[in-house]
Formats: sequence, structure tokens, C-alpha cells
Amino acid sequence: MADRLLRQRHWVQRHGDQLDAADAIVFGCPTSMGKISAEMKRFVDAAAGNRFTQSWRNKIAGAFTNSSSFTGDKLNTLVGLMITALQHGMIYVGLGMLPAANRPDGIPPL
Repeated sequence: MADRLLRQRHWVQRHGDQLDAADAIVFGCPTSMGKISAEMKRFVDAAAGNRFTQSWRNKIAGAFTNSSSFTGDKLNTLVGLMITALQHGMIYVGLGMLPAANRPDGIPPL
């Protein structure tokens, strides 16, 4: 576990300039057991240093997730990603879309 977190920190350090220079960062990961996936959690932990330097402050943020269920198990994941953005001082922006449906055939086309 510690080895994976260390590799993730090295990735954030190598690509940190790209993230710092971006106008926006959209966080995305699968929902796993009703929460953020382990890989995204490692990224969030590895990027914690950016929170103290405020290098992402006032940057636009968004989030998305997916799972094999149509139920609300994705809410915790989206809230977790939103809190991560807000802890970094980012401006979180949603899509402004109403909930669609609980059946694939009930989802309106784009």
C-alpha cells in the first residue's frame, strides 16, 4: 500500500506543472462499493500538498463517476470528489441537469 501511494506521489510531482497550468480539472473515477475508488483515493492523498500551496485555488473543477448500478450509490463518490475540489480552493461547477431515470430506457437522449 505504501509503495502504491509513493508511486502516486511521484506521478503527481511529475505532472503537477500540467495540472497547475490547466484552466480546469475534472475529477473522475468509478464508484467502488459506494465510494471513491482506491486509485482515486491514492491520487487525492498524493495531491494533498497542493492544498497547502493553494496551487489549484480558483481553478474550475468538476467531477463524474460511473458504476454498474442505476441506484444512488454514486452520490458519495461525487460528494467526495466535490469536497476534494473545495478543500483545494477550487470553484466546483455542476452540469445543472436534473436526475434522469433509474432505467436505461428512461434516460433522455442528449
